[in-house]
Amino acid sequence: MPLLAETPQRFARVARSEGAAPSDGFLAGSAPLTLAAHTRATILLDQGVVTTGYPVLVTRGGRGGLVRAVYSEALYGDRNRKGDRRQIEGKKAVGVWDEWLPDGGQKRAFRPLWVRTWRYLELQIEAGEEPLTIEDVRSDLCAYPAERKAGSPPTGRC
Repeated sequence: MPLLAETPQRFARVARSEGAAPSDGFLAGSAPLTLAAHTRATILLDQGVVTTGYPVLVTRGGRGGLVRAVYSEALYGDRNRKGDRRQIEGKKAVGVWDEWLPDGGQKRAFRPLWVRTWRYLELQIEAGEEPLTIEDVRSDLCAYPAERKAGSPPTGRC
C-alpha cells in the first residue's frame, strides 16, 4: 500500500464566532486573529464537507493559554440529535478533541499525531498571561492515492 497522500485545504467558512471577530482574510491565512491576554473565544469552522486529515494551527505568543480543537462530523442539538448537517443554530460540536498549550514562541505549528475526521472544527481558545495570535488555521486532507478506474475499457483479465 502506498503512504497516505496529504493535500493542503482551507476551511470553507467561519460558521459562528463568540468572543472574537475573525476578518475575511482569516480563513485564507492572510489575516491573523489576536486575543488579548486573559480572554476567551470560540470559533466554529466549517470545512463544507466531511473530511479526514490533520488540522494545523499556527500561533504566536499566548504563553499560559490553551486551544482546544473539537472535531465533529455534524453538530448536535436537543437530545444529542444530529439532523441536517447544514443547520447550526442551537447546536454544539461534540466529538474527539485535542488540546494545545502555546508556550509564547513565534510560528508554533500545532497538529495532532494522527488523522482526525470532521466537518466542523470548533476552536475553544483561552489566552493566557500574554496575547495569543492565531496566524493560520488550515488542514491537510489525508487519503490513499487511489487511481480512478471506473469507465475504463475492459482489460480481458478476471
